[in-house]
Amino acid sequence: MLGRKLETRSSAKTAKKALGLILAVFASFGAASVALAQTADRFGLAYGTYTGLVSTDPRILIANIIRIALGVLGIVALVLIIYAGFKWMTAAGDPKQVEEAKRILTQAVIGLLIIVSAYAIASFIINSLLNATEPGGGTSGGGGDSSKCIGLSATCPSGALGNGIIESTYPGRNATNVPRNTHIVVTFKSKIDPTSVTVGPTGTVAVIRSSDVGTTSPRWADKFAKSAGNDDFSAVLTPDGKTLALVQTKCSGVTPDGCIGSPSDNIFYTVALRGGTDGIKKADGSAAFAGTFASGYLWEFQVSTVLDLTPPTVTYVIPEDQSADNPRNTLISMEFSEAIDPVSATAISVVQAGGTVVKGENQIGNAYRTVEFRTDDACGINSCGETIYCLPGNAQISVAIASCGLTANPPTGVYPPNGITDMAGNSLDGNGDGKTQGPPADDYKFSFATNDTIDLTPPAITAQEPAAQTGNISRDLSINATFSKLMSATSLTTDTAALVPAGSAPPINYSVTSANLAPAAGAHPTQTQAFINHDLFDVDTYYSAALTSGIRDLHQNCFYPSSGSTVCVGKPFCCNGTAATNEADWRIKCALH
Repeated sequence: MLGRKLETRSSAKTAKKALGLILAVFASFGAASVALAQTADRFGLAYGTYTGLVSTDPRILIANIIRIALGVLGIVALVLIIYAGFKWMTAAGDPKQVEEAKRILTQAVIGLLIIVSAYAIASFIINSLLNATEPGGGTSGGGGDSSKCIGLSATCPSGALGNGIIESTYPGRNATNVPRNTHIVVTFKSKIDPTSVTVGPTGTVAVIRSSDVGTTSPRWADKFAKSAGNDDFSAVLTPDGKTLALVQTKCSGVTPDGCIGSPSDNIFYTVALRGGTDGIKKADGSAAFAGTFASGYLWEFQVSTVLDLTPPTVTYVIPEDQSADNPRNTLISMEFSEAIDPVSATAISVVQAGGTVVKGENQIGNAYRTVEFRTDDACGINSCGETIYCLPGNAQISVAIASCGLTANPPTGVYPPNGITDMAGNSLDGNGDGKTQGPPADDYKFSFATNDTIDLTPPAITAQEPAAQTGNISRDLSINATFSKLMSATSLTTDTAALVPAGSAPPINYSVTSANLAPAAGAHPTQTQAFINHDLFDVDTYYSAALTSGIRDLHQNCFYPSSGSTVCVGKPFCCNGTAATNEADWRIKCALH
């Protein structure tokens, strides 16, 4: 009796352990199911939405089938274990029944372990395939997917480019083949407190090799500890206080010594801007990154193995050189062959016949490739009721774009620049001979004549892509619109050309650029095409692309979205000639998905 009781107690203990193992296993099934659901939510494509069928991604359906099949096998194993335990506890000391119960229990537990292992392996393979088939996968791929994050902060900063305080950056997000002697530039939408900008491990700006970012903890401090320091980069703000340029202090630009990157391998770099109350601040002392974007902003680009020793040139100017009868309210526009350092964009002077200086301001836009000059002389009102500014009427106007003084190692110009330089510090090649000679030989000059008229004709859109209410668009589709006139590149910003997701969808990083179009090869441009450049769209999400009346042509006339259609006149919300009663209705009429 005593031996039988001891054996019964031993059997009960064994059964309890087995039951505990079963509960732990099924708890892990539940946890794995939640993780898989989160992965499905992140990577699913919801193809069935537009066909009337189920909207679940086929990849997730396959994953669910595997999970259900393994779950059924787990239930079978559970039943066998319960049966073995019952058989053992009711054996009443019969050695044969005990031995058979042990055999069943052992095989059931082994089978259950195999099922758990199969589930773990299947989950790993499915997640790996999901990552591999999504563009932009990995920590250094640069595919542009905002849902991929190298984990610099606890939450991945998303959407601050365009939707938040960031207007543009250089190099751009996910740019490749960036020269080793590049400057790094960020343009904000508000003036920045210069004392809040410091580079380095304890600073508010970090420049880090991406390979270093992915191997440390997710805390900001641990990431910034890998950053280059103030002795590697000097921080310079433009006179308007909105654009920050980081210039490599140890890189001469002629030899690779001291430059970022490697002579043998392409290297990915990450730039991080710290948010919150201890991050970069506006000129009024408030946090530059707040609310949705409080964690800050980061972007990545690939640095090549070479230096940029090619000087920039002037591509074209508006008004054309030696042209006549230009309206007084014309903006002077100068486009360069590559992005130029915004710190150097002030090196442009405008005078009229007799040497009188025409006062005004220079502005840079279009990914730092276009500089526009606008006078200070108010002379009229445009169709939006806003002031326009004019050049002297019936006058001969001369414009000089200064090249930069050279260092002992041309084509590198002196810094701070006293003339136009590109983002690698190369001085302007104004005469286009392929050589950098500095001023005055490389200064670029042109002139034109004005009449005494003012152009008040507003621009209109002549083409757009995609059309309104277009469905099933590709995630990297170029969003663009063509205007009937030449447009002001500096008015095409993320404030005047918006990309807005519907509902509670997260904001997406985007920027705005433009290109002037000529009617024929070799002819002067007459129209402008605007582009909204964006990270990959989220799947199964509606987006609205909005072009507002803040957009101007080169005569400062505003683009009025409701003009050109009788049904839309006087309506603030209009899409392709269809009036909308309010913003919500407009979003429906103009949504992309």
